[in-house]
Amino acid sequence: MEFPYDDKLNMGACIGARRYVPRNDGVWRSPVSGTLACYVDLLRRGKWEKYAITNHHVVRPALDGFMLDRVEGDGTSTYGEPRLGSDLGIADEKGSMIVDKEPLYKVGTVTGATEGAFSKFKTSLGSDFCAHLPDRRSEECTMIGNNQDFGKPGDSGSIVFTGSGEAVGLLWGGKAVNQSTQPFTLVTPLDDVFQHIKEYSGGAVEDIRISQ
Repeated sequence: MEFPYDDKLNMGACIGARRYVPRNDGVWRSPVSGTLACYVDLLRRGKWEKYAITNHHVVRPALDGFMLDRVEGDGTSTYGEPRLGSDLGIADEKGSMIVDKEPLYKVGTVTGATEGAFSKFKTSLGSDFCAHLPDRRSEECTMIGNNQDFGKPGDSGSIVFTGSGEAVGLLWGGKAVNQSTQPFTLVTPLDDVFQHIKEYSGGAVEDIRISQ
């Protein structure tokens, strides 16, 4: 794909898989894009290494085996089950505290800088991106925008931070509510993200910090 690409990506940059992906009817489509949250340092075997953080479904199309399915009737695409034995199929199988009503902020690809308030109520839901997997429901924290949407599609992966600049969460997605004109945004606490990285590494990652 011939496009102008930046040499350096900062927080809030638009990112996505640099490829087209196949659909089950043989048509190739461009995958979703999202937002770069931030950079983190991982301590592995006494050495610090730098990585980028974003949301799971933003990078899925970059892995071997990602598939789309055609929606009958309107010809649009939905997320399909990864090819059996592919990198993505194998990965799927193995697969800071936020204060209630605290003002929080984020910088996303689509909506830019927005402000919202954290709610102590959590939402239990499943992801369309992992609908082919059993028991993929999770509990996510809820954000309500101040007279605007806190996030929209394409903002997934944005870092959520306090007024003092402390990173506390990762924007996960959103959900519209019946009889409401404003959807709420779902955020995963950053402590949970870091803990999952440690557990998934099998002890190889000793510590994680936000990269300066």
